[in-house]
Amino acid sequence: MSIPLAIVANMIRILALIGATMLFGQEFALGKGEEYTSNFHLITGVAVFILAIAGLMGVETLLNRVLGPEKPRSYWKD
Repeated sequence: MSIPLAIVANMIRILALIGATMLFGQEFALGKGEEYTSNFHLITGVAVFILAIAGLMGVETLLNRVLGPEKPRSYWKD
């Protein structure tokens, strides 16, 4: 699930950057090229990371509810 979540989260980030560029201009959304990256660009990157981690935690919770929590394996025979 990490790959689909990463793809969806980055699509959301790209759409947010496109929307901010259209509303507020390229300098606000992206910065001045290689000289300066805007704070908005940095914040969307952090938000995407948090969104992807939250998605993975949500998938884990869902799987634990449906399949039951994973039982630890014992490699030592009693």
